[in-house]
Order: sequence, then C-alpha cells, then structure tokens
Amino acid sequence: MKLTKSKLKEIINEVKIDLGRVRTYKDNPPFKTDKQIKEVDKWESPDIKLYKELGKMTNKIFTLVGRYAHKADVGKAIHTWMEMLHTRLKKQGIKIK
Repeated sequence: MKLTKSKLKEIINEVKIDLGRVRTYKDNPPFKTDKQIKEVDKWESPDIKLYKELGKMTNKIFTLVGRYAHKADVGKAIHTWMEMLHTRLKKQGIKIK
C-alpha cells in the first residue's frame, strides 16, 4: 500500500494528533517544574555539585589527552598545566595538600 499525502492527513485526523503542540500533563510533565528542581537541589549539597562538575572537567581533560597523545608531549604539557593550576589555586586562597 502506497501512502499518499492525503492518506497521511486522514490517518493523522483519525488519531487526532496535534502537530506542533507541546502537551503538559499534571502527573508527568514533559519538563521539570520549578518545584521539582528545588526538591532535587535541597537534597544535593554544594559539595556533591562541585564533585560532579570537577568530574566532568576530568573527563574533558582525559579526552584532550587522548586526542593529542600521538601529536604532542602530553606528559610535559600536563605537568606544566598542573603547575599553573596549582599556582592559580594558591592565588585564590585554596590550599592544596
């Protein structure tokens, strides 16, 4: 059976699909409401959020290391970058053990 444009329109009208509309449901909204976001935020401490963000940055660093492993001296670049990072953190008043 070949579907034509008119046949597709008939099927859409039969099923009553509203194209271009976003439907929201009280029980299961498609987007998180402000109340849901606040409930999640109150259970997550700033420390947890910080660790998550630092974990994302770590993943990005490993991606860069993998990308340039065969093109540059990665060990030297990481060493230089870590020294710069430690210096900047110390200037911000963050103690590193």
